[in-house]
Amino acid sequence: MIVHSFDIGGSSVKSGIVDVTQKLETLIITARTAPIATRMFTEYEKVILGEVADGQARQPAPTAVAVSTTGQLSADGTMLKSGLIQGYDGVSWARILAEPFGHLPVTIITDGQASTLAEYYANGSGDPHVHAVVGTGVGGGIVSGGEQVLLPERSGGRLGHVRVSWESRILCSCGSRGCCEPLAAAPAIVRLYNSAAPAGQRRFNLQEITASARAGDQLALSAFERSGSWLGIALGVVLNALTPAVITIGGGVALASEAAGSGGADPYLAGIERGLRTACPAHRAVTPRRGKLGNDAGIIGAALAAARQR
Repeated sequence: MIVHSFDIGGSSVKSGIVDVTQKLETLIITARTAPIATRMFTEYEKVILGEVADGQARQPAPTAVAVSTTGQLSADGTMLKSGLIQGYDGVSWARILAEPFGHLPVTIITDGQASTLAEYYANGSGDPHVHAVVGTGVGGGIVSGGEQVLLPERSGGRLGHVRVSWESRILCSCGSRGCCEPLAAAPAIVRLYNSAAPAGQRRFNLQEITASARAGDQLALSAFERSGSWLGIALGVVLNALTPAVITIGGGVALASEAAGSGGADPYLAGIERGLRTACPAHRAVTPRRGKLGNDAGIIGAALAAARQR
């Protein structure tokens, strides 16, 4: 089965033509990333419609479309609350793609659930498997027995909205305060670094902060570690409730932190391990690790989900 798979994030759309009959490491035939200049849904729509049309002209032509997306989905795949993308609420990719590409079945899944499904199979299928996706926001998923653990409105694994602080006044994309997401995602690292920098200094972005951390800048390393500790606290709650066999971390922040470390050290992962100390001591035997599929986890997981529905 050939699937044209998409992974919609807060700042880019990743796409790939995926052959789900192959081994995980050889699934992707082609892959590319389109940066999104704004957070307007119309820009995402234009990119995906153009990519799907281009995919149909390739050989072998895709026989299905799969979309992994940030946000909260309804049971029929309609976006209930995107948080980060303006004009996205109420959108159904199945309806959008039905008119120009009605002959192609469309599968919709959250980015956290897609990445978790892919990492579950890439990491040896330990049960339960919890995966956190950290980029512009924080998503995640839980797989047990090869199946997604889903709550109403397909919201299982929403790790970014585990409450980790009663003092934080930073507003989350869900409208609450004290959630893990605004304290642990990429904007948190940027905010921590820039707020601690000397007055009058220009603001630095994540890429620049990552480079500074790699050069040994303690302020940059601390920003990664402090942000990671908040995710660790959220995962500590999950440890106490589910006692998972495997915990993996993926997304742009995980990749940035891997690049930021020196001598194999990973400051964000170190922060997660520190935050996990809030879990019950009997449950701390599970050591979180980076996912194996990197930025490809979303498009691979969406394609696997599409194949499982056929």
